Amino acid sequence: MIRRCGYSLVEMLVVIGGLVAMMSLSSVLLISMQNLQKTVREDEEHVRMNTSVADRLREDVGHALALLDRETGFQSGPDCVILKMPGNRVVVWRTQSNEAVRREFGPGDLDVRTAMPLGGEGASATFVPDPAGRKVVLRLHGMRDAAGRTQARTIEIVAAVGGDRP
Repeated sequence: MIRRCGYSLVEMLVVIGGLVAMMSLSSVLLISMQNLQKTVREDEEHVRMNTSVADRLREDVGHALALLDRETGFQSGPDCVILKMPGNRVVVWRTQSNEAVRREFGPGDLDVRTAMPLGGEGASATFVPDPAGRKVVLRLHGMRDAAGRTQARTIEIVAAVGGDRP
């Protein structure tokens, strides 16, 4: 019997097929990881935006002396909250088309407007009234990621008027 050196064609095809299968699985895994990474980045951005709005709202409400029903052409409601601040100032928070808008009015001609995104396209927010007038609740809902998928979640931001002052 003659001994041959090397591999047969069938053996080589089996090895090449195995390598192709492994490379295909690796590329699918790589694409999945990239999609996951993109989703995580989008979620981090939403959290950053929501945290920015929450921190600023809590700061304003914590320094507020009282909630007002009406002031400087604004009416309190599901899309607006009006805060009486020290120093004869008024801060108005409004929610509109994917953003929260903070306006501060005060002595002289003070009128400062700051717009903050609420977390992507399709995001909305409402202020929930407190019958006692001692807290402000802002509910953020229906945020969407860049792929257009709706993320059904609601985040509540709660702040006590006057903070923890007695």
